[in-house]
Amino acid sequence: MRNTKAWMVGLIALSCFGAACSSSSKTNATTGTSGSNATPIRVGMIEALTGPNQQVGLVASGQIGAAAVNASGGINGHRVQIDFCDDQSTSQGAALCAQQLLVQDKDLLLIGSDGVEAPGYLPVVEANHTFSWGDSGAAPQALTSPLVYMFTPNLSSFWVLPKQLSPTTKKVMFLLLDYPAAIQSYQQGAKYLAPGTAYDKVVVPPTATTFDSYCLQIKQYNADAVIPEMSPGVLAPLMVTCHNYDIHATWALSSIIVNQAIVDEVAKYNLPNVVNMSFGGGISKFGADIAKYASQVSQTGANTLQDGDYSAWLAAKTLPSLIKGAKSMDPQVIKAWLDQQTAFDMLGVIPPIDWTKSPDPQLRALKNLSGYPARIDSSGKVVLTSQTPTTATVLP
Repeated sequence: MRNTKAWMVGLIALSCFGAACSSSSKTNATTGTSGSNATPIRVGMIEALTGPNQQVGLVASGQIGAAAVNASGGINGHRVQIDFCDDQSTSQGAALCAQQLLVQDKDLLLIGSDGVEAPGYLPVVEANHTFSWGDSGAAPQALTSPLVYMFTPNLSSFWVLPKQLSPTTKKVMFLLLDYPAAIQSYQQGAKYLAPGTAYDKVVVPPTATTFDSYCLQIKQYNADAVIPEMSPGVLAPLMVTCHNYDIHATWALSSIIVNQAIVDEVAKYNLPNVVNMSFGGGISKFGADIAKYASQVSQTGANTLQDGDYSAWLAAKTLPSLIKGAKSMDPQVIKAWLDQQTAFDMLGVIPPIDWTKSPDPQLRALKNLSGYPARIDSSGKVVLTSQTPTTATVLP
């Protein structure tokens, strides 16, 4: 299921010898004819196209971003070509994919990975003197690596979300899956509640199929808001059960865990909600590119509800800024130039990023701590409630 492992691994900071590489597919995401005779600029994507962590939409999103770049003339007349490889949901597969893309195919860099299997591909990235651009940061190793450039790290969404609650919120219930990672995330996230806000937690086993007792705990606590930190597969039926118990608390949702099932249930029952959209400035932009270019790419599944899809799309869309800004096709030169940028333009999708420093020196890849307040309306659309992003600070 999409989001499940990426969500869980992101809360904390089998053998496929020959298979991951031999089963990889390549695509040339090109529209129009601009630069069609020039040597393409090749970049790689490592994603789980098979296995338990399948996330096909990320590849489609990267392709759509590349198609948009190519339709505008490419980069200095060169079209962008995305080579992608299926890591089969394993770290060993990710290492093999990185070898294929960076060593055999000579790709310039990696873009748009969900980061779940970062421990597998980062050593290969380092050995080839390149970097990962637009990584979603779903593994702790990615947060500390100088080779990873994240646009909106998974964990920061839960820091921003409490700041988007109504000022009248007095009692908050955190809804957690029974994993150490979720407990640790809750302990950190609670620090971002407004002073004086009371809070408690309900812990749900990941194998739970009935949710009455957990909803009763929420009701008895008389919570004004509920902040779930769990996979959408568990959350969607739990929300329906709580609705049946006449719970009127606001569901405060991170876009990390929002999928179509969550949107459908919230809209169907008109549940009070607030959503922190990590890439909120790009909802209409990404949607427009999907409508225009999705039929021209080889993969499917891109949608405007998935943070990882936004990140892969935006990684491709910002490639011209990287290469033109650094005036080089050498990844080391590009990286050196990038590391000096204090306000890198993210095309209005998220605020400009200062790549020169991190709000937490121990988490080097942590740069952007912002998100856009939004809500799911009764028609099932996610709409921004403010064009101004909410920004959190790192708390000890």
